[in-house]
Amino acid sequence: MYPINFLAHDGVLLMRTNPGTKLAELTVNERVAFEVDEVVDDAAWSVVVEGTARVIESQSEIDEADKLPLKPWIPTRKYTYVEITPTRISGRHFELGDEPERY
Repeated sequence: MYPINFLAHDGVLLMRTNPGTKLAELTVNERVAFEVDEVVDDAAWSVVVEGTARVIESQSEIDEADKLPLKPWIPTRKYTYVEITPTRISGRHFELGDEPERY
């Protein structure tokens, strides 16, 4: 697993990355699943987006993506944008609490 910088924008997910494992997988199969989980206070949620991914290569699309608030978490240079177009989105919400008592 690797941390991924992402942003939902205009009906797609955008990610910033560098050449490596994540991009190498796209050359084999453009169909992807992307999962995001979060825990806040006493609730948690998990969302899975299935779809097709492509590397953004057009300079005009790169220029537009550069204007979005999609920045690396740490000061690194991530110049490659990947766009995921969803074909299916599913999610679950969980109420957190104490473990039930044993009988």
